[in-house]
Amino acid sequence: MVLFGSGDGGPRTLGTTLVEDLASRGYLVVTVDHTYEADQVEFPGRRLARALPLPAKLTPKVIAKLLAKHARARLADMRYVLDQVTALAHGSFTDLQPLLPQIAAKLPKVPLADYVGTIDPGRSVAAQRAYVGAFFDLHLRGRPTHLFDGPDTRFPEVSLIP
Repeated sequence: MVLFGSGDGGPRTLGTTLVEDLASRGYLVVTVDHTYEADQVEFPGRRLARALPLPAKLTPKVIAKLLAKHARARLADMRYVLDQVTALAHGSFTDLQPLLPQIAAKLPKVPLADYVGTIDPGRSVAAQRAYVGAFFDLHLRGRPTHLFDGPDTRFPEVSLIP
């Protein structure tokens, strides 16, 4: 995985051609807009941080202070993103969900929950099929769906992220 942050003061979209090239070479690329640099960054809970305006007079001391603030924010941003990616780095909502329990039945020392979580494999597959199918039906065929409007009683295991 490549974690990509743009040059100081710019949004991640200014690195699109580089990111596309890395992805075309088979890398998983996660791009990050940095707090106080990109026009706006939305955090969990819908908190919004906007870019800070540049000071009127850019002296070497002012620039050094600004770069130090950006560096602290960048470090916090990257740590947060890595923590989130690490939390997602397991096999739930993949084909491992129904396959690993079958393997674990034969090899009891497989730490199943570490790899695929605790969701029932059949429920996982049903949710994947419903949400992925609804997404593509909506965006590629124009078929409306209420599945993304909020929690769905058919899939209580799914949490929508706005």
